[in-house]
Amino acid sequence: MDNEQEYITLTQVAKDLAWNKATVYDWIKTLDLKTHKFVRNRNTFLHITDVDRLKEIKAKPWTAGPNTARTTRSTPEKRKKPSAPKSTQSVSEHPKRHYTTSEDIPADWVLCSDFLKSYGIKETTQRRWLTNGLEGETFEFEERDRPGRSDKFRYFTSTQQEHALDILRRYGKLK
Repeated sequence: MDNEQEYITLTQVAKDLAWNKATVYDWIKTLDLKTHKFVRNRNTFLHITDVDRLKEIKAKPWTAGPNTARTTRSTPEKRKKPSAPKSTQSVSEHPKRHYTTSEDIPADWVLCSDFLKSYGIKETTQRRWLTNGLEGETFEFEERDRPGRSDKFRYFTSTQQEHALDILRRYGKLK
């Protein structure tokens, strides 16, 4: 390493320390070191004083201080959105959406997918038949909104279930 240089690339730092580049990045994050980028240069650089600090840590790891890396980094299972105190939330701030619930659906209605699946019809075939029909005959069904989605739930009423069975029998699609 040339002593006249003020900044050194991370690739060169890793090579000089005989560390993997990922280890260098890990130490940069742990020690909160500042990296530098220069115009028209894709490399990331470290100041020479920071490189000296990394060399010292390699020689004497106890000089890095306590290992707080695991406690300060957030892992997916530990990440939580901060919730506001319940007293500050009001109904006007968070309007509720209306979703289709089981109470909105009459008891004799059945999801088209469940109905056709019970007769051994594959999911891809179900979608095709419900969209395009079967041999020119279309299935009648009711639709309800799906929460957070652009498509809808499809239901057969009791009379539509009979009509669907009639179509399936006529074309020999029942197993």
